[in-house]
Amino acid sequence: MIKIGKILELRHQLVSYALMEVVLGSMQILSSVIIVCLTILRWNTGERDALICKLLRGKLQELEQNAARNSRRAGQLTDS
Repeated sequence: MIKIGKILELRHQLVSYALMEVVLGSMQILSSVIIVCLTILRWNTGERDALICKLLRGKLQELEQNAARNSRRAGQLTDS
């Protein structure tokens, strides 16, 4: 019975440690997001809007290229 108690206690400690690591990681991610948001908010609105549009255009082009590649692959698979 003592062995089972020690095993359960060790298991509880490991789970607690893992949970603390997750919380710390989440806090780091959250603080990074906050810093990015504050940086964006403090920018000149014209520059900020231009950068956001540039980033969105780049992402849209990337998605269109991926969609074109995927549709070609799907066409090749159905032709086979």
